[in-house]
Amino acid sequence: MECTTAHDLNVVAKWLAQSAGDPAIEAQTGHTAIILVGSAILPTMRAVFDYLSDIAITSPITLMLCGGIGHSTPLLRSAIVSAYSGIKSSEVEGLPEAGIFETAMRLNWPELCRRVDRGEIGYLVEEESTNCGANASLAVGTILKAGIALDRLIVVQDPTMMRRTIASFEKAYTTLGLSATPAITSWSTFTPQLTCHDDEARWNITDFSDKSASVNELWTTDRFVGLLVGEIARLNDDEEGYGPKGKGFIGHVDIPEDVMASWKRLKVIGAGREAQN
Repeated sequence: MECTTAHDLNVVAKWLAQSAGDPAIEAQTGHTAIILVGSAILPTMRAVFDYLSDIAITSPITLMLCGGIGHSTPLLRSAIVSAYSGIKSSEVEGLPEAGIFETAMRLNWPELCRRVDRGEIGYLVEEESTNCGANASLAVGTILKAGIALDRLIVVQDPTMMRRTIASFEKAYTTLGLSATPAITSWSTFTPQLTCHDDEARWNITDFSDKSASVNELWTTDRFVGLLVGEIARLNDDEEGYGPKGKGFIGHVDIPEDVMASWKRLKVIGAGREAQN
């Protein structure tokens, strides 16, 4: 891989990931929900569970695990079984993504489970959604059904999908036409970045919220390229995209010129096309 390609990947990946920093719930007032959306990138899951195990609780907090059975569910099952020797494949076979997350939580995060079981941290599960748009609409529906009036909603997702996921949550609330909606923010928990040595791309990630994260748990380079190319194609508001000029799944998203320029160069390369859909 040429170093110019790594640069373009970094530009696109940083924009897609949005915010990787600590969500600083301790400094907030009002009710906050953290929604962990299903993906096979386990550093996001561990960051959430570690954070909620240790955080000083000064205002209401709710954890929601979100995800049914979709195209990435087998990847999540495989990742969980590989990462945790105490979880057998038979225990998560057939489970939705939210159920797989809960299995890991119950086995490895006892303090968080005690907080949930004591009611210190609210707990919701959404396990019917099969795609990004449904993640948002069904999660919002679950919150409203529970009668929770949120002030802040923090979404945690695979960093390559964060920008589209936030747009989907904004669309879900807009569609409802509510008089008051929570502030929606992202927490990607890390920013995917590469460095190039002798035309070889290597991960260069310095902001993992999950301090036990391993780059071996991330994407192959080809898949990473394909995911980034596919995401910008979906976010681009034209007849092929997901915005108002296309499928209408999300609202209009402004894509910066430098991101578009990098995306166009990555499209020409063609690597990782198997992951674009």
